[in-house]
Amino acid sequence: MTDEAQVRSLALFFFFAALEERSAKSATIKALQKCQQKMKRANLSDEKWPSIIVHVTNTFFDQLKQSKRRLAAISYEEGYLIPDSVDLGPWMEFQKEADSDEFLAVLWSKVLGLSDEAISESLGVTEGTVRHRLARGLHILGFVLRGEMRR
Repeated sequence: MTDEAQVRSLALFFFFAALEERSAKSATIKALQKCQQKMKRANLSDEKWPSIIVHVTNTFFDQLKQSKRRLAAISYEEGYLIPDSVDLGPWMEFQKEADSDEFLAVLWSKVLGLSDEAISESLGVTEGTVRHRLARGLHILGFVLRGEMRR
């Protein structure tokens, strides 16, 4: 995986996890350094990038949650180009409704395109557990998109 693709995957993760530019940019830079350090220290091939990204972003996500900095603050000056037709409201509602495991499973699998195998390997859970979390997350996202309440 090229460095550009690595940066892109981290930037996407933190953009959709934080929905706040400064936090997303700062976390992306720190996470990229951490991922590269882990890859270098363990002498891992690029094939292990998906597992490393899950591990590192999971740690940083916990820090984001604790900092409570989840206010949507997105501007064009920071480099995030969001088309006018894109409504992030349902995503923000999904983020509130889903538990962390469900939210992260959708983010890793459907936004970043990581495999269930890479996610399960990094989290130390079975692929079935990852698929269950993903299914529940997508179910909740469907309810949010239809304007229905969860559970």
